[in-house]
Amino acid sequence: MSDIGFSSATLSEKPGRLPQRPPAARDERPGKPGAWLTSAQAATRIADWRDLATRCADANVFFHPGILLPAIDHLDPSIAVATVDDGTGRLLALAPVHHGR
Repeated sequence: MSDIGFSSATLSEKPGRLPQRPPAARDERPGKPGAWLTSAQAATRIADWRDLATRCADANVFFHPGILLPAIDHLDPSIAVATVDDGTGRLLALAPVHHGR
């Protein structure tokens, strides 16, 4: 979890509660290559996103940018796109996330 910005201390601060959602922006701290992006911000990484799709073990059409971005905009613009890269900018993981309780 520390690779994506959550330490065990963060998770244990308030038992039973999720950590506060970070703002939709790239976390520039060294060793913290994760980001929570709006759909507009995620759209700027479409080339990286398509490259990730060609490298994934199981293709999922619903995670393709041509499907996911319009779905977010139409269904719930508050949905963020969580990304993780290798520190050099190469996208390693991507998933839609919704923060709520």
